Amino acid sequence: MKTKLDNRYRILLWWILLFVALVFGLIVTNRLRARIEKTSYSDISKASENRLADFEKDIDYTVSLLKLLGTEEMGSEEFFSGSEKKLAFVQKQLDAKTVGVFECATSEIVLSGNTLISSERIGEFFRDDLEKVHDTDAVKLVREQTGSEERLIAVMVPLTEKQKTVGIAFAVFDIDGYVDIISENVYNGAGYCLLSDNTGNVLIPSNSFKEYDGKDKDLSNDEFEKLFTGLNETGTSFLKLQRNGTGFYVYARLFSSYPDYAMVTVIDENSVYRNISPATKGIVAVIAMVLVVTLVQSVYYVTTYRKTKHEFDDVLNFDELTGLPTKTHHKNIALNILKKSRGNYAYAACDVSEFKYFNSTFSYEYGNTALKYIANVMSDAMLKDETVSRTSGDHFAMLLHYNDPDELTARLMRILDTASALPPADDGRQPRAVFTCGVYLVGNENDINRIRARANVARKGLKKSISNQIAFYNEADFNNELETHELQEDLIHAVENDELVVFLQPKYGISNEEVIGAEALVRWNHKDRGLLSPNVFIPLAEKTGLVKEIDFCVFDKVCEQLNRWKKEGRNIVPVSVNFSRIHLSDDDFVSKLIRVAKENDIEPKYLEIELTESAVYDEMERLLDIMYLIKEAGFGLSMDDFGSGYSSLHLLREMPVDVLKLDKGFLDDCSDDNQREKKVISHVISLAKDLQISVLAEGVETESQKNFLQEANCDMIQGYYYAKPMPMGEFEKYIS
Repeated sequence: MKTKLDNRYRILLWWILLFVALVFGLIVTNRLRARIEKTSYSDISKASENRLADFEKDIDYTVSLLKLLGTEEMGSEEFFSGSEKKLAFVQKQLDAKTVGVFECATSEIVLSGNTLISSERIGEFFRDDLEKVHDTDAVKLVREQTGSEERLIAVMVPLTEKQKTVGIAFAVFDIDGYVDIISENVYNGAGYCLLSDNTGNVLIPSNSFKEYDGKDKDLSNDEFEKLFTGLNETGTSFLKLQRNGTGFYVYARLFSSYPDYAMVTVIDENSVYRNISPATKGIVAVIAMVLVVTLVQSVYYVTTYRKTKHEFDDVLNFDELTGLPTKTHHKNIALNILKKSRGNYAYAACDVSEFKYFNSTFSYEYGNTALKYIANVMSDAMLKDETVSRTSGDHFAMLLHYNDPDELTARLMRILDTASALPPADDGRQPRAVFTCGVYLVGNENDINRIRARANVARKGLKKSISNQIAFYNEADFNNELETHELQEDLIHAVENDELVVFLQPKYGISNEEVIGAEALVRWNHKDRGLLSPNVFIPLAEKTGLVKEIDFCVFDKVCEQLNRWKKEGRNIVPVSVNFSRIHLSDDDFVSKLIRVAKENDIEPKYLEIELTESAVYDEMERLLDIMYLIKEAGFGLSMDDFGSGYSSLHLLREMPVDVLKLDKGFLDDCSDDNQREKKVISHVISLAKDLQISVLAEGVETESQKNFLQEANCDMIQGYYYAKPMPMGEFEKYIS
């Protein structure tokens, strides 16, 4: 009897223990889950607010530049003088479709880059705002669709005088660029962000997001209203939804400086609880069986939580391809280093020149391999309290400690040289990367955006090269950039204002030392700066595509001059005209040459087309096709700067050129002591003659150079030894 009673007590005690275990397990589970959910909300809000902060800085930058348009009294003489340059500069810096100023008194746009938006539309957008923003800055963002084109109009209000709104500065952008910015992965692609006003109208959608009009599958009208009601009351709003058994979070946050707009982040719940939810469903049954299992499960949940948190941080803060910190995380790391560490720091912004070459020539897989290799080299080079990041694409940034700028330069060059030696490709070739690197020496400051911008100004000032380059920022860089922009704007009107002048430099037959031709060289007679050489403006023209118009302007002037000589009965000598490689992409290039020559009644044999040797390396097949068309049309054909770049002698047998112009660099190295250089020149001349190609040596400046070329049987020479380039009128007298 006693034994049976004891057994009953044991069973009761066991059930009590199991019940306690169950209750304890449920309490622990619920607390862990609540903690996980609370932390997840914190992480989601942090991810959203980082994106919001970056975007708000972009708006601040836009506002600060637009304010430049209203620094002079509206309608005054000072307002209009220089405003066009200021307008063009602001438009370029913002990369906007247009910027302008709307005058309230006349309800007209008084200053604008173009007419993408009417005065009526500007007035309509801001009618309700003009009376309440006299003493404050306000930003109005408007998403508008015109035909198939979507635009984002950002307007800074107001431009004020004496407490009164007198105008509105505005800018119009392509919305696609902002969509790309806001569509960066959230939770490794499991979420997305969008920008709306505080009533729920979407201004900038995500690429992964359908039109957000209240009819979308994600949010109903009631839910949408609930989200934004809470937003307007507190400035932030959370909403947890369920769709077909799947939950997700919606988080909205108003901009601190622009409370009429909000950043909305939508994230799939499974991405947060992917390692937790399945185990949660079975924990009650496990705890009901045994207390020990309950304790083990609790440990398991803690471990899983930490693992999930760690994985989330990795997705949020580190680049998936290279493992380096993301741009935002790098900014936070760099800021902490600058605040806590002592000593001098430098910020280096680097990019790989022509990186698209690796993707197109080898493969995108090799391009990724190259990026990972570069990241590893730079990461291995970092010391304590230094950091490196892949900021985007083929762009990298480093925050480095230094004691002396020269030592810093040497160290950076070692890092770049090591990173340049890329791994071999699958076909055995050994590609080499070339870096341009801008460096800003950080003073007593911690604005990472400003620091990064100045390093990039220094980087963009570097010209294309075949070797690694490093440039340090100085205050003159920004002024030079502005001056270059102004020169570029003037160049647009140089052709239509007939400011381009053609000079001719004689070519001499080396046997009789008589003029047998000339080369056309362009000069720009700038209204303020006087006569400018092509070295000043041709690189700008090539960058903007204006070089095509300039080349044909020179060609047309040469044809007109030859026609004039023909009508006057003068002796006509052939004239060569340089054409940029950009023309190779124009299918009508040769037909344009034929048309201009025919309009001026000039036989093609009096015109020689010069193409640069550097075009061979980039587009050999296309170049050969155009060369044969030029020859078929009857024009002479010469290759300029032979030997200056990637020349290969076997190309000579394929190119149908009449004249090979030796690069001036050959003669610069051809001294009496340099017999090897003389032999190279002699053999090149001999090889060209065997292929029935005439050779012209340019840059001849001394009698010893002339004598050597005569001995080497060169056909023609050109240079200061005989004559400098001269205006066409002087050339007429010279050859007479």
